[in-house]
Amino acid sequence: MAAALIVDDSKFMRKILRESIESGGHKVLDEADNGADGVEKYKSLKPDFVTMDITMGGVDGIKAVQSICEYD
Repeated sequence: MAAALIVDDSKFMRKILRESIESGGHKVLDEADNGADGVEKYKSLKPDFVTMDITMGGVDGIKAVQSICEYD
């Protein structure tokens, strides 16, 4: 079972993604509603994979993924 982090500013999309991930037999460790929180949660949780929305206010998904890649 893989562990996931969901990063999306839409509560509806986080719910859909959670249901999809969990129905596939995986565990969702946590959710974040913006890129900055997503990066911090990645650092503390070390998930196996992350779903990342591209267009979010503040730190967008591209910048968040770049930060995660620089970190790990």
